[in-house]
Amino acid sequence: WIIETYCMRKDSCGAGKHRGGVGVSRSYRFLHPSTALTLVKKTKTKPWGIGGGKEGVPGSVVVRAGTPDEVVTGAIYDYFQPEDLLINNSGGGGGWGNPFERDPEKVLWDVINDYVSLESARNDYGVVIDPATMTIDQAATAALRGA
Repeated sequence: WIIETYCMRKDSCGAGKHRGGVGVSRSYRFLHPSTALTLVKKTKTKPWGIGGGKEGVPGSVVVRAGTPDEVVTGAIYDYFQPEDLLINNSGGGGGWGNPFERDPEKVLWDVINDYVSLESARNDYGVVIDPATMTIDQAATAALRGA
């Protein structure tokens, strides 16, 4: 097999004054008939947030992704054919504290580094970022946060 992708999972972290850890996604493309075993924990219950923080996104294993035989599960021991795709997604951590109390500059950093989307910055953190300039709209952020 080969690893096709290995990246952070955008918006997998629970929002909070201190956001949760960002999950990781790895996809494996099989080149020869193979058997594989993989396991991801916390697939049914979301990683909880604390003190007003939001839940993280749970992990998953996606078997034969993008085909009619696709299965999403938490563990798999199966036989794979050439070109089959297996995706292993680790969950994101839960956040701690009120997300609207997170420093807007930290939210901007998270957006620039692809941990958090522009939509999540606005909806979860109350931070409005101009997508053209990648700068914080201070007035819109203050209004959205009720300051």
